[in-house]
Amino acid sequence: MVKKSIFAIALMGLFASMAFAGDEAQNPWKFDDGWPHEVIVVWEELEICQIPVYIDVGYFVELKECNKRKITLVQVPCTSIGKTAADFPCYHDCETIEVRANFNVKLGSKLYKIGNVIEGTKYKLYYSGSDIIVGDGQWHTAEICLDIWSADIFNVPPKYDQMIGEVAITVKPNDQPNCTCDDC
Repeated sequence: MVKKSIFAIALMGLFASMAFAGDEAQNPWKFDDGWPHEVIVVWEELEICQIPVYIDVGYFVELKECNKRKITLVQVPCTSIGKTAADFPCYHDCETIEVRANFNVKLGSKLYKIGNVIEGTKYKLYYSGSDIIVGDGQWHTAEICLDIWSADIFNVPPKYDQMIGEVAITVKPNDQPNCTCDDC
């Protein structure tokens, strides 16, 4: 009977300890200076500092599919480009380009002549419409045109798609820089 009593007392002690296992007073977490760890050491990270992050972003301009663009001049009446019959033969074409940028852009252009079909300064390279691209990161269109007159077509053999030059698209900021000096 004594054995059964000792067993019963031990069993009651076990039940009593199980009843308190879920109680918050018996929580196994310990907090020292806001750093929690369990009786079995498990470290948790503690945020102690935030460091700001910066980036230097340059001026970015993108011309969509530049390698697919082409100006193919076709013969037009000289009066259609503001010239007279004395300026014959006259040619004209325009190409639409798509540009995006992270700053307001002023488009420009240069003509690099190949061969002597385009004589001296007998050409006009210009943008039809606006040459300003808004720097909002969205695609915007512009149209670049080339007119030539008094073309020297008699010094080249007949050929379809004869390359006579290249048009370079140039860009620069359209905004006035932030100046603190008198020379701006």
